[in-house]
Amino acid sequence: MKIFLFLLVFTMSIGCATNSSSIHLKSKEKVAYLDLIELEEQLVAKDLTLDTIVAVQLYDNSLLFLKRFPKSINKETVLVLASKSSDGLNMNQENIALINELLASFPNSQHAPNYLYNKGKIYEEKLNDLTKAKVVYSALIEKHPESQLAKSMILYLAFLEKSSKEKSEYLNH
Repeated sequence: MKIFLFLLVFTMSIGCATNSSSIHLKSKEKVAYLDLIELEEQLVAKDLTLDTIVAVQLYDNSLLFLKRFPKSINKETVLVLASKSSDGLNMNQENIALINELLASFPNSQHAPNYLYNKGKIYEEKLNDLTKAKVVYSALIEKHPESQLAKSMILYLAFLEKSSKEKSEYLNH
């Protein structure tokens, strides 16, 4: 009987320790998340330029958050913050990797078309790889045909297929 009572008390104490550490973890997660939100608010300086020191902090702290709290309900937002800061720092390959993680982790997000669009723009404008950009834009159209971005991308892809002369004439009218 004494052994049973000891095991019961021991089991209950483990349960209590787990609950209190879970609560402690959640409060640490909340503090870390709020710190990220505060950094995001400081990302753009008063003169509307990117504060690169803050961008580096936001990027690094976002990745640390994702490592420490991989199942956080804020994962999508934190991935976006990391992507946003990597974009500002012209860390294009890192940004593409973050967008790929967003798309893999949140394929049904209402923001998924935007993620694909941003990925396409990185290929097109920053990496000068129009072929890959077209593939991403086509994926946006295929996966999210009802989105406004998909409808715009249909027109944009048609524009990209025009010759330089046709593009110039189109833009001048």
